[in-house]
Amino acid sequence: RITPFKINWRKGRRKKYGERAVVGKTQVVVFDLSLGGLSFDDKKINVLPGTKIKIKLPLVMTKGVHIEELLIEIVSRGSGRYGAKFMDLYGKAKIIKAIGFWLRE
Repeated sequence: RITPFKINWRKGRRKKYGERAVVGKTQVVVFDLSLGGLSFDDKKINVLPGTKIKIKLPLVMTKGVHIEELLIEIVSRGSGRYGAKFMDLYGKAKIIKAIGFWLRE
């Protein structure tokens, strides 16, 4: 008998965020955030896993609030939320540093 199961391979620490962001042209709530990606509510948008889309993400962990436009890829959908990974974060040292320090708090 074979029982399928899914393993969570996420390597980065994820922390509750709770800020509003804009995905495409729709405002959503970002539930949590890590250096690899984020999750957000799915009540207002309808996209499939594998879709790449822009997000305007507020970085409230820095002095002042900086809105960063980043490319994400939707990797999962269900249970009232989408899971997405960052596609272009690794060329942006300022963002990596801000999120990294915030995650350690």
